[in-house]
Amino acid sequence: MEFGQRGNEREAELLRHLFFGVQEEPPSLRPVGSPGGLLRDTRKRYGPAEEQRFANFRRDIFERFSAFVIAFVQELLDVDQRANTLSSTPTIVGADFWPVGKPKSLTGIWHSHYTYTSSSRPGQVFESEHYMVLKQTENVIVAESIANKERSDVRLLLQVDGAIATGSWSEQTSGTGYYRGAIYHGAIQMVVDPRGRRLRGKWLGFDTEFNVNIGDWTLAWLTGEVNKATQADYVDKV
Repeated sequence: MEFGQRGNEREAELLRHLFFGVQEEPPSLRPVGSPGGLLRDTRKRYGPAEEQRFANFRRDIFERFSAFVIAFVQELLDVDQRANTLSSTPTIVGADFWPVGKPKSLTGIWHSHYTYTSSSRPGQVFESEHYMVLKQTENVIVAESIANKERSDVRLLLQVDGAIATGSWSEQTSGTGYYRGAIYHGAIQMVVDPRGRRLRGKWLGFDTEFNVNIGDWTLAWLTGEVNKATQADYVDKV
């Protein structure tokens, strides 16, 4: 579904405002004579019928995106068979290798690095770095970023099956940065190296133009200690 085919510029701006929490209203959404620059609840300026129309449109977008994510993750799971084959005949054998289905603990502090593009800044590739605390319980990993200079917050929820980690990601962007605190989320799948010291994979997620993007994501192990004193060493390092 494309805005250019289903609605006008004003509808697109309103939906971006409602969906992503833009901190400044687009000019075309401000009433005549409004000084602008102050955030107000745009939904209060529309009647029930128009509000319902936008709500239905937003729900349709969400359902289409959810279906796409599910199909994409299912397609990525085809990698499992190849990964399991490689894991059954590893090139690295020793204490640092674990069999399929019995993952070595990945609990620790990791360096996170991912790349992304911006629909409003075409032709450029951007990078984002965080230090993250990963905590693994059985085959489930919960990860959260350590406080950083730009005050963005990244979280991961992964399920490990042998050499494959599959799950979801979310990020609340910096309130003072380009995206003004908008929250994004999507799917992620990563391959764990035999030593358990690096995860490499791809993320998938939507943007402000309602396109679904994909990019590289890497996690590199730093230490197995996750106590508060160790975490403090990584505060504001990026």
